Amino acid sequence: MKALLLKDTHQFELIDMPVPEPGEGQALVRVLTTCICGSEVHGYHGKHFGRKAPAVMGHEVSGVVEKLGAGASSPAPGTRVAVMPQTSCGVCEWCRQGSPNLCPQRYMLGFTKWPGSFEEYFVIPATMLYPIADYVPDQVGALMEPLSVGLHAVRRAKIKQGDSVLVFGSGAIGIMTMLGAREMGAEVVIATDLYDFNLKAAKAVAATHTHNARSGSAAECALELTNGRGVDHVFLAADAPGMLEQAVAATRIHGNIIVIAMYDKSVPVPLQTLKTKEQCLLGSVTFDATDFTRSVELAHKHYAVLNQLVTHTFTLEQAEEAFQVVDKHSEDQVRVAFKVSE
Repeated sequence: MKALLLKDTHQFELIDMPVPEPGEGQALVRVLTTCICGSEVHGYHGKHFGRKAPAVMGHEVSGVVEKLGAGASSPAPGTRVAVMPQTSCGVCEWCRQGSPNLCPQRYMLGFTKWPGSFEEYFVIPATMLYPIADYVPDQVGALMEPLSVGLHAVRRAKIKQGDSVLVFGSGAIGIMTMLGAREMGAEVVIATDLYDFNLKAAKAVAATHTHNARSGSAAECALELTNGRGVDHVFLAADAPGMLEQAVAATRIHGNIIVIAMYDKSVPVPLQTLKTKEQCLLGSVTFDATDFTRSVELAHKHYAVLNQLVTHTFTLEQAEEAFQVVDKHSEDQVRVAFKVSE
């Protein structure tokens, strides 16, 4: 089978590998569509702790069950599935408390030690596969993973009916967070980004208001829309200088600031303002099975608009071009995908 190997920093090689055999409780999955996440771009640059060369990356994926290993009875071969690509030890303190996403032994499909979906076939525990309906496009199946990331962040914020939300970054994760916020009852959802194309996509899916960061302060926009009070929740789904300071300024007294984006550098924190407004600064890491189950439900409900978020499709042979589109934002894009098979 073909596999896209991250051979070194900024260096891919398309290689031939044997098709793996599913072990006890596992399934062999044939890849249909798999998307490029920002974490894979971090791996491409040699800056991700789990995706280090040599590695076959990829974890946002839809596929077809080809074969089941001993002890696995479902989903049946031939079933189209979305993949929850994260596993944990199941016995540590955090797993026992219901937070497997915080397990010290947590790892994901596409980490160096678990070849991922940038190949034609991969193996995974069958319990991590979720059947998808015939009417749901393959690429929407691949978006259920980033949707679960957004839903986890929304759950961390404890959004309630009538709340107001500001999301920094209108890439796939940011837009998924907006959708989750609306589903939880948020009435005002402000999308920010540098690109009007992404803002238009955010408005089509969930945003009630948009703000291009090139035109001025997002904090001022949020304060104006809330009559100076500030929004209830701010989500950081992107990393840019000064963003946290703007988030603190935009958030109301007793409001929440939730960090979703990956940061590879230290960020100044305006602690005095955060303290005097008694705000909560929260982290949000990936998802758990509750979030993923909910993401499958919402993707079936909103598949038509979510389908529009995959703006580019490449083959594995076009990996360099695909990563340049994502990394350099050389073209308008939300999510870029590889179409691996039909």
